Amino acid sequence: MKKPKGHIAGAQRYSARLADSTQKIQVLYLGAQSNEAPAEDLINFQALAKSLLSTADGPNHCDYAQYVDPQGVPTFFATAYWTDPAQYQAWASCEQVTSWWTDTAHLNGPLGYFWEAFCVSKDHCETIAFTRPIRGLSACPMHTIHPVDESGYWGAARDRIPASAFDTLKGEKTLPIAYAARDNTRGQLINLKLPKNTCIIRSGVSWADCGPEQHDSYKANIKPKLDLGMDYLRENPEESGCLNLRQVDVVDDQGDSAPEGFSMGHFQSLAHLEKWAHEHPTHLAIYTRALAERTKYQDDLELRTYHEVFILDQETDFRYLNCHGKTGLLPVHFGTA
Repeated sequence: MKKPKGHIAGAQRYSARLADSTQKIQVLYLGAQSNEAPAEDLINFQALAKSLLSTADGPNHCDYAQYVDPQGVPTFFATAYWTDPAQYQAWASCEQVTSWWTDTAHLNGPLGYFWEAFCVSKDHCETIAFTRPIRGLSACPMHTIHPVDESGYWGAARDRIPASAFDTLKGEKTLPIAYAARDNTRGQLINLKLPKNTCIIRSGVSWADCGPEQHDSYKANIKPKLDLGMDYLRENPEESGCLNLRQVDVVDDQGDSAPEGFSMGHFQSLAHLEKWAHEHPTHLAIYTRALAERTKYQDDLELRTYHEVFILDQETDFRYLNCHGKTGLLPVHFGTA
């Protein structure tokens, strides 16, 4: 354990505890990009995605988001969670889903699609949040949201991952990655498998409870530093080990913007994420400013944050259909040992 002796967190945080019957979690990021298509095509996909994810054996929980990627392409995607991987397999293989995904018209259509799916042991993930908002894995059926003492110190995230008690979670690929856009991806279906112990983090912030003063402080003092940190990760994949970084706006079930956003990063390993978090000036600037807000407002702090981390096994299924060559993990090329 990394927790210092006698450590007491400055603010009470909480973590999801899944039912004992749940051993593995299935997660799917299902999205579409516009490919210079009319706006209504992407809007129609939003309705389609919600319809597909609402069918029999659909996920226990879904969140929706939208963003414009660094190539200027509008994108919408759902993050879907199943606490029973067999239920996901039944959903993914049902006629309504397979007939849509295998429609050859997609190869020449106005949209590109990505399907990023993975199954992970509950011992290889962790969550941290306040009591609201409840998002992602924490919103799935479970017994309780439990208070945790493992927060507010370097290494707390690793301490919250049960498997870290017996596994270093070292990334399978230790050589530097090559990062370059793939050619000729339009009109193609490309399937990728991720290396073992690839690390995915979803880190969110909600200003739904903020009054004018604290909302203005977030926009002026925290958001610019957060943006700089995300820019560094996005623009320096070989150095940081961040394979892909999405910075998105949350939308509600009706497709309207919500007072919340999150960043989703795919890292070579947990160690790469920790190195950035512990050492890099861009993250230290975020951390220092957030700590200043906590010190100033104490229990009256209105800004809410959360994150979830997954350490992947071999059960990954990443597909990119008619997408541009810098979508998701398409630009990532791993070296060989």
